Amino acid sequence: MNSTIEDSSFPQTQDDIFNLAGALSPGEQVKELIVVWMNERNSPEMLPYRNDLVDSLTKASEKIFEQMEINTDTESRFIQMIQQTEIERIKYLLRSYLRTRLFKELIEAHGYAAFLHQLPASQQRQDEETPEGSMVIQPNLDAPVFAS
Repeated sequence: MNSTIEDSSFPQTQDDIFNLAGALSPGEQVKELIVVWMNERNSPEMLPYRNDLVDSLTKASEKIFEQMEINTDTESRFIQMIQQTEIERIKYLLRSYLRTRLFKELIEAHGYAAFLHQLPASQQRQDEETPEGSMVIQPNLDAPVFAS
């Protein structure tokens, strides 16, 4: 596979463009960001924040952008254009991920301010365990289900 990369007209791969330090390779970090972003958007509750992933991709994007500003060679314009496109794609994913998290926080705060603060403390959280039982009814996973 390396011979095809060396023989191609594109001398850099995504791993070369985003040369990051860490356990995951840069391409894997972008793939992980896509998975984290999709999970956050499709989840009803807020998932744990991936600070390591967000910080490493933000720093790598800034580093590549600084290198692009330094290198103003006319021969590398096409590579710079590809790098700029990849940076913009990652910035979009990061903004959307953070915007989704902020939206969920705002909805939760609005729900509390609008009506939850008027309920008794024992009924303000849906996932709360009380002595009478759980607020959320768990289905019987061993019972058969019939659909017609």
